[in-house]
Parts: sequence; C-alpha cells; structure tokens
Amino acid sequence: MKVRRAVESDVARLKEIYELRGFEWEFPKMEELIAAYVFVDDADRVVMFAGAVAMACTTLLADSSWSTPRWRLQALAELHDAVEREVKAKGFTRGLAFIQPDLAKQFGSRLSRAFGWISGNGWAHWHRKVK
Repeated sequence: MKVRRAVESDVARLKEIYELRGFEWEFPKMEELIAAYVFVDDADRVVMFAGAVAMACTTLLADSSWSTPRWRLQALAELHDAVEREVKAKGFTRGLAFIQPDLAKQFGSRLSRAFGWISGNGWAHWHRKVK
C-alpha cells in the first residue's frame, strides 16, 4: 500500500468511487489540479484520492458611505473585471469569496446577480495555512 501521483488511467476508478458514494459535487477535472495523489492497495487498486485546485481567494474592502449605491456598484464592477482579468492571466480557473455572515445574504445575492458568482449552497468550509 502506498501513495502515488494520480495518472490518467486512474480516472475510471475515481469516477467509480465517486458514483458509488453518490456525491453531488462536481467531479474534479484532472487538468485543473495542481496536486493529485491516490492511495493504492497492494494490487495498485485506487482506494482513495486527494487533490488540490488553485483558487484565487478574493478580498474586498469598500467604504459603504461613499457616493451612491449605483456608483459603488459601478466601482465594484470595474474592480471585479480588473482582478478577474489578472487572475485568469495567471492561470486560475476559479475564484473564492468568503463573506462575513451578517453581509452574506445581501452581498452574496449581489455577487450572484451582477457577476455570476455561485453560492456554496450551505457547504461548510475549513481552511488552514500550508506549512
């Protein structure tokens, strides 16, 4: 039994595990992973997988008293586009935004309507700094 890098021939087995477990989240796209490893048994049969996708974690600081809501939305749109262009140019395929709980409903709705962000649909998250 050992850990080894995932290879393309592992995908069929990974999809089998995914389907057997009944997961509803999107199956990972191997080409988007920056790290992909499997744990295999003594017969080199995949029994577990772990991978990582590079995501751009976004930050926004805004003076909510500045100008009008319309101008603030315009400023946000321009900042959003500038950051998205640079993030895309650096090879990222996903962005992540953590929203303070008391702002999440209203601001999250704005992110969805105005910019196409998708809610985590109640999924909890954990984070840690890489050692």
